[in-house]
Amino acid sequence: MGSGYWGRVLFVNLSSREIEVHEPPEDVYRQYLGGYGLGVRYLYERGAVGADPLGPENILGFVPGLLTGSGAPFSGRFMMVGRSPLTGAWGDANCGGDFGPALRGAGWDGLFVAGLAEAPVYLFIDGDRVEIRDAAGLWGLDARDTEDSVRKLTLPDTRVACIGPAGEKRSLLAAVVNDGGRVATRCGLGAVMGAKRLKAVAVRGKARPPLASPQGFKEAIAPYRQLFRRRPSRMSGIIPAILVRLLPIVRRLHARLSSGPVQMVIDSFRRYGTAAGTATLVELGDAPVRN
Repeated sequence: MGSGYWGRVLFVNLSSREIEVHEPPEDVYRQYLGGYGLGVRYLYERGAVGADPLGPENILGFVPGLLTGSGAPFSGRFMMVGRSPLTGAWGDANCGGDFGPALRGAGWDGLFVAGLAEAPVYLFIDGDRVEIRDAAGLWGLDARDTEDSVRKLTLPDTRVACIGPAGEKRSLLAAVVNDGGRVATRCGLGAVMGAKRLKAVAVRGKARPPLASPQGFKEAIAPYRQLFRRRPSRMSGIIPAILVRLLPIVRRLHARLSSGPVQMVIDSFRRYGTAAGTATLVELGDAPVRN
């Protein structure tokens, strides 16, 4: 396709155990950008009106971001989408880690799961190889033990998105976890995964999607990569969290200003992740505690 996408989306029905490959036309990718956009498109197109969020008709999506898998800094994220059991309406949760790049690296622009498995299962995706496997031995494990166990059942470089006991019990606070603690938490989509008896999705993939201009892309991300090639500043531990919110503005001013503010933001993210801004965002009322 040459636009950062593979042009393939995977659909799995756990009830019928059917596996379907859909090839969206290029205009769909242009009109519905990123994981959020494709999620909206496919849930609206294929979702059943009035579906029970914890029933077999609800569709649960795992959709990498627009630049995920491209090698661009700060791009390794994926969206989870589905009908929320908290609200009965649209639900989405965003997550970092290695799972999103692995799904894109396996040659897929998204995975959508419908139906209800008769017994606990996990999905194993390795390129074009897609299998629905028994997960009886995984049921009851917490997320970290599940991830470790799935790697032992597959291969060490497998990336895993899974639920723990909270998801199995359909807790509306249940998260979907990858990388031992990176979580897609909002909207209760971990409960949707548990309701489908889908314990985990395991993916292997390191390929990068084709780009329209590989050289142009490399030149565009080069200044950002340079920001990471330095030791963290001692000041990063006390950086005002509000600066994190101003990163896009600061980045645009970087050509006129010294690199100090931008480097401090980078260092703060490196040390603390997005938790660096939590306290300030709560004070500003911009946190999901009242979502």
